[in-house]
Amino acid sequence: MSDSTSINEIIVETKVGERKEKGGWLKTHYVWILVPLLFFFVVGCVEAFLVLTKVPTYIFPLPSLILKGFIEEIERTILPHLWITLKEVLIGYIIGATIGIIMGAIVDQSKLVEAIITPYVLILVTTPMVSLVPLLMLKFGFGIVTKVIAVTLASGPVIMMNTVGGLRRTSLVRLELMKTLHATTWQTFVKVKFPSALPSISTGLIVGAVFSIITAVGAEFVGGATGLGNRILYFSQLIQTPKIYACIFTLSFMGISLYMIVYTITSKLTSWRE
Repeated sequence: MSDSTSINEIIVETKVGERKEKGGWLKTHYVWILVPLLFFFVVGCVEAFLVLTKVPTYIFPLPSLILKGFIEEIERTILPHLWITLKEVLIGYIIGATIGIIMGAIVDQSKLVEAIITPYVLILVTTPMVSLVPLLMLKFGFGIVTKVIAVTLASGPVIMMNTVGGLRRTSLVRLELMKTLHATTWQTFVKVKFPSALPSISTGLIVGAVFSIITAVGAEFVGGATGLGNRILYFSQLIQTPKIYACIFTLSFMGISLYMIVYTITSKLTSWRE
């Protein structure tokens, strides 16, 4: 009797565990279900509203027309120019992030360097980088080099400032402990200061990624004949509004993807703090 009872208890516990696992999966992944559902619901509502109100296509096209324009231009225009914009963003962002983190570490170690470069960094941070693009074009032309430099100048200072802020918020107790252990400056930086600064650096990398996309597209607006920013201007001159929105939504998708990639990587790097 006891054996049969224990077997029944095991079966019941197994079923309860399976239910909990299923419920746990839904609780963990419900966002991946709700977000697409909400998206399609909003798109459907917008489509119905535009059809009922008869808004002119050149003002706001139907989502179905935007999808049609995207399909028409995906191979001929969107993908080739998306690749160009993506190259400008990635190359400039990687260079800017590298320089920003290195300069942040140097500024943290040297008061003299900080006093010299801080005014210039503040100028770069507060000045809209798009306004400098025409000057860069006078020197470097209308090619990808100008856009890469603009993206580097837009992302680097932001990442540098976050790096310095993170390094300077290191716990004094940890620093004193490293002094007690007679650690070198390099050992203190690698083992204590840099790991402690990772959350601030991660924030700088995320903000820098957003600035990179804005600057690259703005630079394409100003000059050149390539990139999705340029294609938006081109389609606007032809009053092809659905294709304009197709380019805009493609840029939005690229921005969200880059944000998610940077956020995921930085979250993994800082997961030890949780």
